[in-house]
Amino acid sequence: MKSDFFKSLTFRSWLYFSSFAVALIATIWVLQLLMMDPYYRSAKEESIQNVADQVKSALQEESPYLDYALNDIAVNNGVCFSIYQLSSTSYKEVISLKDGIGSPCYLNLPSSIFQPLTLATRMAESNETVLTDYVNNLNYPGEMILYTEKLDFHLSNYYLIVNSYVEPVDYAYDIIRSQLILTTLIALSLAALLAYLVSRRMSQPIVRMTESARRLGEGDYAVMFSGSNNFYTELDELADTLNYATGELSRMDELRRDLVANVSHDIKTPLTMIRAYAEMVRDLTGQDPEKREQHLEVIITEANHLDRLVTDMLELSRLQAAALQLNKKVFPFHQPIREIMSVLEGAFLRQDVMHKEEFCEDVSVYGDPVKIAQVVYNFIDNAIKHSQPKTLVTIKTTRRRGGVIRLEVIDNGSGIAAKDLPYIWDRYYRTDKKYQRAAEGSGLGLAIAKGILQAHQAKFGVNSSVGEGSTFWFEMKIASAEDKEK
Repeated sequence: MKSDFFKSLTFRSWLYFSSFAVALIATIWVLQLLMMDPYYRSAKEESIQNVADQVKSALQEESPYLDYALNDIAVNNGVCFSIYQLSSTSYKEVISLKDGIGSPCYLNLPSSIFQPLTLATRMAESNETVLTDYVNNLNYPGEMILYTEKLDFHLSNYYLIVNSYVEPVDYAYDIIRSQLILTTLIALSLAALLAYLVSRRMSQPIVRMTESARRLGEGDYAVMFSGSNNFYTELDELADTLNYATGELSRMDELRRDLVANVSHDIKTPLTMIRAYAEMVRDLTGQDPEKREQHLEVIITEANHLDRLVTDMLELSRLQAAALQLNKKVFPFHQPIREIMSVLEGAFLRQDVMHKEEFCEDVSVYGDPVKIAQVVYNFIDNAIKHSQPKTLVTIKTTRRRGGVIRLEVIDNGSGIAAKDLPYIWDRYYRTDKKYQRAAEGSGLGLAIAKGILQAHQAKFGVNSSVGEGSTFWFEMKIASAEDKEK
């Protein structure tokens, strides 16, 4: 069933990107419309302060062209200014009016409106050296700024008064608002388009992988997961992981088919033998003691093989279900090895295979001695079966760093190809695909050994080369004082 479009990754991604764009543009609107007036006034005051600094700098130079320099400052900055010498009752214009704005200049107003003495009195009372006022001029429709700064030189009080008009902010609002509306429409359109493209670019690889996963669920193990072609690292890594998982599932499915075929073969063959020889005993050799005994021995042998097969399969199932109960205790590491060597002495003789033991000093380990003996049996029995007559199998133990002891079973058999090494621990995995049932054993020995060693948290492995033989090994930690107290 298809998911709701409004819950899809494409729509959700588009919605998130678009919402972010709307929030960003709304923030710009708020900052522009609410903060524009105070920001502009602050900038204007800073500009007037800069004009005052230029005037003071020109006065300090005492140039013969001072009057021209002051005129240039007024014109270039769009201001008018004068310098007055004030007392408590009178004032004198020391530097005449420098006008860069014309008739709107506030300093041109009648003395009834513009009163320099009032400014001086306010500064004296407030003990300030700078005053900034916003005033209205009948000759100018907008608001004006009146800047007064006290100057101390020539042991007298001088006052620099600078006047400039404030730009019509409402008019600027209208311009900015119209620009913002146009910018908003363009930005939202681009944001929506970009969000759609990005969301599609993100969702398409996932849609493809979903379709591939559906095919995989239907049993198509040849399906491949494609990522984003190096556009999104995470999606490419996901595709690689899913391809790896598909390969493993394909391999496990092949092993499952092999398992079914091999178990069926292993069960059917002895059952056929049992039935055939039982009928022979019934119909032909029932009265011949010697033949009857031979045929009954075959029946017993095949029945024992079936019993071993069923027992190994049950034990492997318990291992894979983590239901194996280990009876752990401290025991000498070489004890189960020597016992198994004694049990397999006859197998060495039958196969005409020689053996050699190279044991280090014995130490105690903590584990299940019966299960460890089963691992040792499987390793040595496997070496015997794959060794040619007159060759040597070496059973070697060594103490290694980290407080561990290692068992190695070394044979000079045909060896294992490198491509098969990672899989030999799987149940019924065969390097030779032409399956033939072994005379003894169930074919599950290495899989059982792997489960037992994993239950002991022991390291294990195999080193092998084709034509040079194999070395199967495992390591166990030497028992600690705490282990001995358990």
